[in-house]
Amino acid sequence: MILFALIAGYLPFDEEVIPALYKKIKEGDFTIPAFFSPEATDIIKRMLRSNPIERIKFHELRLHPWLRENVPFYVEIFN
Repeated sequence: MILFALIAGYLPFDEEVIPALYKKIKEGDFTIPAFFSPEATDIIKRMLRSNPIERIKFHELRLHPWLRENVPFYVEIFN
């Protein structure tokens, strides 16, 4: 959710009533803004899947194109 908020400027799940908020989170009910790149959209959708078994794994995350784009050489060394 933090990555979504950093890119979008707001949280993916927002409701005034707590039960409605939890329902949205549980169902994975959020909208990706149109200005997200295809790579950002993919990584966010994979990170925010409701089923934890289906979520992107850390080793997959490290290799995702959105995170690999413009990686400084000193960070690349440790991958």
